[in-house]
Amino acid sequence: MTQCITGTEAQLTVHQLVSRLWCEVLRVPVVTDDDNFFGLGGHSLSALRVIGLTEQALGIELGGMREMCENPTLAGFVALVSTRHGDPATQQAAMPWPEPAGITSLATRPAPGPLVPLTTAE
Repeated sequence: MTQCITGTEAQLTVHQLVSRLWCEVLRVPVVTDDDNFFGLGGHSLSALRVIGLTEQALGIELGGMREMCENPTLAGFVALVSTRHGDPATQQAAMPWPEPAGITSLATRPAPGPLVPLTTAE
């Protein structure tokens, strides 16, 4: 079982990075190796977001939605990413802490402001 990682570690492993991305994008506190991305509420847009963020963070290229559909479990997706990255899942990814590229933690997002009318007639 992998929880969304918090702390001030200098580097993330590929497994930790992918686990964190899944937690953030799916808005779940915990993922396990056997969890299915789509079973956790993922859909095509969230899958594309995870794929894009993973590609950006590790400087690799994945095959888009097909890769997620063929590797829907965390363990399967981590294995695919590790293969493309050239590292086993336990080795360090070239990803500095704390936030994977483009991810804003839900806890740090500002509260929404008051609603503003779109036109003067409203």
